[in-house]
Amino acid sequence: MKDNNNEQWDKIISSKHKLFDLKLGEVWDYRDLIFLFVKRDFVIYYKQTILGPLWYLIQPIMSTIMYMIIFGALAKIGTDGIPQPLFYFGGTMLWTYFSENLIAASNVFTNNKQIFGKVYFPRLTVPIAGSLMLMIKLAIQFALFAAVYVFYFIRQGSMDGVSLHLCWTMLLIPVVVLWLAVLSTGIGMIISAITTKYRDLAMMLNFIMSLVMYATPVVYPLSTVHGKLQWLLYLNPVSAPIEMFRVWTFGAGAVPMNVMYLSIAETVLCLFFGLILFTRNERTFVDVI
Repeated sequence: MKDNNNEQWDKIISSKHKLFDLKLGEVWDYRDLIFLFVKRDFVIYYKQTILGPLWYLIQPIMSTIMYMIIFGALAKIGTDGIPQPLFYFGGTMLWTYFSENLIAASNVFTNNKQIFGKVYFPRLTVPIAGSLMLMIKLAIQFALFAAVYVFYFIRQGSMDGVSLHLCWTMLLIPVVVLWLAVLSTGIGMIISAITTKYRDLAMMLNFIMSLVMYATPVVYPLSTVHGKLQWLLYLNPVSAPIEMFRVWTFGAGAVPMNVMYLSIAETVLCLFFGLILFTRNERTFVDVI
């Protein structure tokens, strides 16, 4: 600020702005705060645990074992030739990231209402930080996934029905992660704008996510679904990225192009409306929450 009669301010904070003024430039200016939030969330989550980040691995390992017993051994559901540990661990790993990121984004206002009501900073930094923190968790899980993949790749000559091939499409795996991050954050921001005033959806969210998981090819390949139920999986925007992960990693399965285009369109729309509703809601949530 200049000390003249005509004062000029470097930054003006106002609750009034245009509908499409998302102030994304401010988010970049506060990038150091994003990394502070990432560090805060990581430390708080495991501060009083004995195993610490090992919980990142224990949870998907236990889920994988359970799925191998229920869906592999009992239900005899195929995996498109992919070894069961890799198939179930990969699907669980990606779905967990998607669901946890969505729930975290949907609870942004309720979980941070005290700090939001006292200090100004771009509110978008919080869901972005949450998504990045969960990416750290995903990276640790992927390291174990890669180790198991290497084991099967080396031993495939002595294992019946196992055929793994290294391919350049594996380099596209970060695209799947970014795809899921954008989709889950967009949906989460839409829900956060609704649950600020109506808490019913927030209470039902975990239950809804557990149901949606079975409408997503997490524990079964897309190729096993035929007939009238196929449209449900095709409309589900999470189906395409999870199945594309298997296509790019194992060369197994297939995703129709129209399904992939539909998922991308749904992702873009969710992010667009999520940003608008989130930005609009941040101006008034203190009076409602």
